[in-house]
Amino acid sequence: MFNKYKNIRINKNNPATNFTYDHYKKIIKEMKKTHEILNFKNVYELKFKNLMKINKFLIMRHDIELNLDRALKLAEIENEFNISSTYFLLPSSDYNIFEEIEINKIREIIKLGHDIGLHYDLELISKYSNNPKKIVMQIIKILEEFYKIKIHAISSHMPMRSKKILQLPNIINTYDPKYFQQIKYLSDSNQAWREGDIISNIRKYDKIHLLMHENCWSENGLHFGMIILNDVFEKFETKWKQNMQLYRQMEDGIKQREKKDRDFKNLFIK
Repeated sequence: MFNKYKNIRINKNNPATNFTYDHYKKIIKEMKKTHEILNFKNVYELKFKNLMKINKFLIMRHDIELNLDRALKLAEIENEFNISSTYFLLPSSDYNIFEEIEINKIREIIKLGHDIGLHYDLELISKYSNNPKKIVMQIIKILEEFYKIKIHAISSHMPMRSKKILQLPNIINTYDPKYFQQIKYLSDSNQAWREGDIISNIRKYDKIHLLMHENCWSENGLHFGMIILNDVFEKFETKWKQNMQLYRQMEDGIKQREKKDRDFKNLFIK
């Protein structure tokens, strides 16, 4: 599988196929020339009616599919240009939103001034619960309490797979038809801009809803298949180091078993 992608090269000279971080910066520079850049917190506070009164705007959104390191890189780039996006966390992804190393990345994204939303997998939740709306609302409450934030919007993961979306009270659904019918929707899904060069489309449309994914972008503009595979190797290396550290702690615990047992009894069984 690795060989399938290693020789694929993105054409950096074609703006429709350039997914380097340098081109990402160029896109931001272009959108800032003409559009007011908003996240979904801004949209929530404005209300849709007032949003549509803005002459030219672009709502920035990221569904974080696989890798928080890459999401943080995009967040840092955007912060350089003083813009803020909404980053939608997927609790059922490979990254663990309650693992310390990942918690710190999410907190850094928040610290950089970005908004957080929930990216929920409705097909998965519906498979194991007959009340997915209740489950999603509970997840939102946990995220808000744990990260000390307010979630203003939710985004369905692969909505064409479940063929349905959730409507929650007082929370924006990014797949609400009005965000597609009255606003131009553009997405980089699988590194395929559906209507070609994104910069040309930014110049063409006044009101834009832009979705970009962290696993499409890299320093060298790699094919998304290569990006995903590289991430697998990095995750393996990280897990190896974490588990070796755990193993050493367990070995140390065995050597100090008698002392630790005494300490446990003194602390909890008095």
